[in-house]
Amino acid sequence: MSYSLWLTAYSLHLLEAILAKITIIGLGRVGTALGILLSKAGHQIVSAFDINPDARVRFAEALNTNVAGKLDEAVLGPDVILISVPDRAIEDVSRAISCSQDLRQGVYIGHTSGALSSRSLHHVKAEGCPTFSMHPIQTFASVESAMKAMPQSYFGIEGDPEALRLAEEIVTSIGGKPLLINPDLKPLYHTALCVASNFLVTLLDMAVKLCEDAKIEKEKALNIMLPLIETTMSNFEQSGTRALTGPIERGDADTVKGQLKVVETLEPKMIPVYLALAKATVSIAQEMGSITADEAKLFLQILESVDKQTLEE
Repeated sequence: MSYSLWLTAYSLHLLEAILAKITIIGLGRVGTALGILLSKAGHQIVSAFDINPDARVRFAEALNTNVAGKLDEAVLGPDVILISVPDRAIEDVSRAISCSQDLRQGVYIGHTSGALSSRSLHHVKAEGCPTFSMHPIQTFASVESAMKAMPQSYFGIEGDPEALRLAEEIVTSIGGKPLLINPDLKPLYHTALCVASNFLVTLLDMAVKLCEDAKIEKEKALNIMLPLIETTMSNFEQSGTRALTGPIERGDADTVKGQLKVVETLEPKMIPVYLALAKATVSIAQEMGSITADEAKLFLQILESVDKQTLEE
């Protein structure tokens, strides 16, 4: 089915809400938080499973519900099976479920991966089970933070046309906002999210280390940077790349030279990251009209001379 037909099928909505009998496979932060939120929303968590017995105990205590000791036991009875395991295990879990004698046709089966599409569930689809994915676009440090963040967060959803309405209903039932994703472009979608979230943590860690090199205590470094980050985010929300400030945006080449010198001396491993980000920033500044073509050329010459020196070393 083409993507346009898929999108058309998805848009055909019924009015009644869906309250489903759900089994959750994978009881980490996401799976456990989803189980609790879905239960509170009126869905029935009929079973759950995790290879970790401690996770099974925690989930059973949190929801006061049945937890299967084996994967096969968790397959019996649900309308929906949600798989919330690491990406590397999804296909194996799908294969194992497809081999269960208790799996019945028509059970909706989805996973919560951001990188993989519902096509990774081809084993259960071959058994007559509609498949989908619903990926929470959020970062979760704990079950508690996941429960707090999922409501009002977006979920990237895609899958079989007959499963999309169900995925949307599940997401909206816990307060989430469904976002239809093209499965062919899902790796690109996930890369964008990693850049926005995962790499941001890496950049902040770099900033903290540079502050420590400047004899600013780590806790103080965090305290002084958080207001700066919050204002930057607010400015970006309002103005996009027009929120860019700093020495490159101002055309201060000597300031950038000074930064490169101290980073090269104190944190040489950071140089490749600094250079990559600085080059991208030069491009943004020139597109904005903040710097001229000659100023952009000067910045790139400075950065490339350091890059060449780094490669030679």
